[in-house]
Amino acid sequence: MIGLTQNGDFDFDKILSQLSGEFKREVTTKVAQHSLLFFKVQFQKQGTDKDGFVKWKERKLKVNRKMLVETGYLRDSMKITSQRFERVKIAITAPYAEYHQNGTDTLPQREMVYESNKLNKQVESIIKKELDKIFKR
Repeated sequence: MIGLTQNGDFDFDKILSQLSGEFKREVTTKVAQHSLLFFKVQFQKQGTDKDGFVKWKERKLKVNRKMLVETGYLRDSMKITSQRFERVKIAITAPYAEYHQNGTDTLPQREMVYESNKLNKQVESIIKKELDKIFKR
């Protein structure tokens, strides 16, 4: 088993070295890609999923398409702008995104990027699976 010496003691230096470098890069990339997909799926679901799904407020004018998706530009402008082991940043670069994200006097708030307990649990699961591969449980 990784991290054990021949006499059965833990080799913490070996464990720590495995948790740095390549491991952190791989996990960070997986978490970043998963997080981006999580938020892009909200355009399909038409709502937020912080502590449970909440549908976005309906628009006043009925049209035959999903909210916030006319050309896909808003959704497709969602990008990973920074990724470190400690934090992944996702931004929406469409110039009008902030009006939907925060709402206005006449436009209801429809958050597209937000803190989510559901996503946090999924990220924990990704990290745990990657650690399990190292420790071969």
